[in-house]
This record gives sequence, structure tokens and C-alpha cells, in this order.
Amino acid sequence: MGEQLAGKQAGKQAMKQYDVITALDICVDLIVKGDVVPRFNQQEQLVDGYYLEMGGAACIFACQCAKLGLSTLGVGVAGRDLFGELALQRLKECGVDINSVRVCDSLRTGLGIALCKTNDRAILTYTGTIDAVEPGWVEEKLPFARHLHIASYYLMSSLRPHWERLAAYAKTCGLTISLDTNWDPSERWNGIFELSPYIDLFMPNDSEVMAITGEKDAFRGMEKLSGYFKNVVMKMGEKGAAIISNGKFLHIETITVELVDAVGAGDSFNAGFLYGWLNGLSLEDCLRIGCFCGSSNVTSQGGIKGQPGLEDLKKLQGIKLNSFIQTK
Repeated sequence: MGEQLAGKQAGKQAMKQYDVITALDICVDLIVKGDVVPRFNQQEQLVDGYYLEMGGAACIFACQCAKLGLSTLGVGVAGRDLFGELALQRLKECGVDINSVRVCDSLRTGLGIALCKTNDRAILTYTGTIDAVEPGWVEEKLPFARHLHIASYYLMSSLRPHWERLAAYAKTCGLTISLDTNWDPSERWNGIFELSPYIDLFMPNDSEVMAITGEKDAFRGMEKLSGYFKNVVMKMGEKGAAIISNGKFLHIETITVELVDAVGAGDSFNAGFLYGWLNGLSLEDCLRIGCFCGSSNVTSQGGIKGQPGLEDLKKLQGIKLNSFIQTK
């Protein structure tokens, strides 16, 4: 016990090498477009096209963070297969530190099959490496980061029982924490409120807000959640985004763009908002940067191709942007 406490105290003094750390839900997305509603009884139907790209909410988030100049560490597992190679290549290309990613022979890389209609999608998921991250791997890296982002809370079910303990430890190491649960396949939404004392930014979309709270109006649901979380940031797709912080409500509209597909838009929004928040920008500017990243994302296929870089943010007038965040 003494050695464990000593280790934690040493961790507090460790150099903050990373702005952001996240547990990676490593997988690839097979995106299928067109008439995607399946018809069984061996009926064959034609689709408009398909696209194969790295997926995973945390992976897409990490890539956007890195593109914005945030030093980003991903902790995860990839299969020793072609999909795993693709995912690791994309993470590396985007600038994510993948030195803490294990390559596993016994697991296949996760797969998400997104059946995309014009402005909606259904997702079929094979978990594989998505749920292979061990809590100790995350814990040992927490002292070296400024911020922890929790994504795919329900898909990464092996980590779920440990997040409360990990979040408490992260706080002792001086980290701020954001949470985007993504959708709960069981639709029970367990465990969220137990985490709320540790969460600085709760970042659901409007559908998730209504499902979590049982409210038919997303803004009412958002208000209900603000009784538990310090800052509730709600994504609303083409309707923009909103935040309730310290009882104050703010909503902004997003820019109009040509939609290609919405895969990863919310995760890119999260990274953009976090960039502004870690830089100490106003909440309005954080929302604007988040919406810009989310809107840019939907103009290209897949979750990462349309993501903007730091230079692209200069298109947003009136926001003073740092070229990088100086870690301590």
C-alpha cells in the first residue's frame, strides 16, 4: 500500500507530456450508402456505394484533437490484421501518439457497418478490439496528461466498472474530464450519474439527452442533466449546439454545408470544443469551434477526412487562436 501511495504521489509531480488522453475504441467503419434497409428472404438489392475507413468515437476524437495541435495520447488495442493496420496508420498520420497501443494476435479488430441514409444512419458493430483496453493501461498514463476524454462508454464495457475509480484518480493528478457516452445499445443508460461528480464536460447529442432523461424535448432534458453535471454540452446536428454552464444557457447555430455523411461529426465537435476550452476561450467560441469541426467533418466520407486543422480555424473571425497549448 505504501509503495502504491508513493507511486501516486510521484505521479502528481510527473511532467504533463500530453494535453489529452483517451482510451481508443479501435475499429474500422464500413460505410454503405443508398437503399440500405435490409430485406431478408435472400432478396438482393443494389446500394449507391461504400467506403472503408478507420472508425471509433474515441479514435475520431483523438485524430481531430491532434489535427488541432493538441498533444494526444491514445491507449488501445488493435488486431494483427489488415483492419488493425489501417486504423493504426490513420491514427499515426493524424498525429496521435500510439506508443501505448498494443497489437493483439488473439483478437480481431472491431468493425462498425454504418448503413447511411440521407441524414441518418444505423450501425452494426462487431466489438473485437474495441472492448480490449485494460484499466491499468489507462491509469498508468493519467499523471502525464492534462485532460481525460471518455468515449464509447457503453461499447467499452470492460472499462465501465472502473471509470469511477479512474476518474477519481485522474482528479488527484489534476486532470479535467469530459464524457461522451455515445449510444447505449441496451438503452438502460446505467452508470452516468455516478460519474457526474468527476465530469467537467458532459457532451451528449440531443437524441441521447432525451433517451437518458426520458424527456421528449431535448432542451428540457438538458436542463435536467445540468442538475448533475457542471457543464452540459449538447450537439444538435444541423441545428447547432448548446451549453448549460453554471445555470446559464447558450445556443449557437452551425454553418450550412453540403452533407456527405455524418459519421464522426459529434466526435470532431467534441475535440473542437475541447480545444477552445483548454485554451481558455469563451464558451461561445468553444461552441463555434466545435460546430466548425463537426460541420467540416460531414463534407467528406468517413470520420476523419473532412476534419479541419489549426490553419482552417483561422477562417473563424473574432476568435483569438493559440498556435499550440503550452503543456506544463
